Amino acid sequence: MGSVFSTGLKLLGAASGFLAASFGYAADGFTSLGVLCDSVMGADPTDKAKGHLACVVLARGGSKGIPQKNIKPLAGKPLIHWVLIAAIESGVFDSVWVSTDTDEIEAQARSLGSVVQVHRRSPEVSKDTTSSQDTLKEFLQYHPEVDLVALIQATSPCLHPEDLINVVDMIRKGNFDCVFAVVRRHQFRWQEVKPGNWTKPLNFTPAKRPRRQDWRGELCENGSFYFGTKRNVNKGCMQRGKVIYYEMKAEHSVDIDIDIDWPIAEERILSYGYFSLLELKLLVCNIDDRSADVFSNALSQLKNEGIQIRLLPRKSEIKSAKLLIEEWMKEINFRSWKQIAFIGSEESDVEYMKKVCICTALPSACPAALEASNYKCKHKTDSDAIHEFVEHLIYKIGEARDKYIKTPRDFGSKKVPADWYQEQRDGNIRQRHMDQSS
Repeated sequence: MGSVFSTGLKLLGAASGFLAASFGYAADGFTSLGVLCDSVMGADPTDKAKGHLACVVLARGGSKGIPQKNIKPLAGKPLIHWVLIAAIESGVFDSVWVSTDTDEIEAQARSLGSVVQVHRRSPEVSKDTTSSQDTLKEFLQYHPEVDLVALIQATSPCLHPEDLINVVDMIRKGNFDCVFAVVRRHQFRWQEVKPGNWTKPLNFTPAKRPRRQDWRGELCENGSFYFGTKRNVNKGCMQRGKVIYYEMKAEHSVDIDIDIDWPIAEERILSYGYFSLLELKLLVCNIDDRSADVFSNALSQLKNEGIQIRLLPRKSEIKSAKLLIEEWMKEINFRSWKQIAFIGSEESDVEYMKKVCICTALPSACPAALEASNYKCKHKTDSDAIHEFVEHLIYKIGEARDKYIKTPRDFGSKKVPADWYQEQRDGNIRQRHMDQSS
């Protein structure tokens, strides 16, 4: 009987591989053929296209490597804020949570707005030895409305909303049970051996050592996030069923474990991190004097948002313009080019347009500047285009601000009474007290 069942599994695995290929999923998109087989026999029946997706950031207060790591300032704000901002501004989560055991972390989480909710975890899942799985299990016990969980690590501060949007699209449309983050590494690995023994290569042949450009490298978990179903979490393994990876950019794959990582992460964030438009400090413009008169009306609008306007001198050299912008950054007291918007017109502007968070080029600009724009103005005259860009900035800032004051979505029959969580917590405390007394 066992051999018949084994043969059936092999046939089912082969059929699953054929189906995966038919639907366009590459073979290396799954961890193994066994995953495909598991997806057919044990895939989560949750309707992942409609289920409640909760973002959960685990932030325990008792960090040993870096004390109070989760709220330690990094590039101008608490570490935990970086991933929370990315999650909030992605707009793809039905609820955003921080699971913590301290008042300090709770206060920092709530400071971002009413959209962030806090789950006060029990002492049982706040220990050094507690796994993420156990902490998520407890969270789900208190929040039965949740069907899908996105575990996002606070120690991966270069996360971007775009990545989260892409992953949610994968898990909703692809009906996957788990999607996790990876990064491509080009590192030659050797087997670890005891003293006196010989080692051997694990992933390459020394006589045929590949050039970097000829080798795709290997995919490694970067720990940034793990999306999974409630069923997977409750079974103690998030990466089961239909599992697939999401490849992040190398420059966004930052993981902070020890103090020495901190300055490295800070420099990486200033160059590659995600900055909200709510953090925009400066609009730099390379425009002629006639177009500059247009800013008299826009100045008050931008001033209300805390944004200053500076005009570059005409025909300035690239080096001097860069130094001038950096002087303005010091004067206004911010450090990242991602907190700048830019209106360009000349080829020399392209260097700066690639550094800032949002930029446009005037209709009369050179082709290189027009190509470098990440916002294309629809108006045909320079003055109208300037007005359009300023209005676009104001609108997008308002749109971003609204995301921080949204309340959790109502899921009809799955909506939980306001006092349910407290009743469950009190019940658990009473049960633990009875267990200890008996």
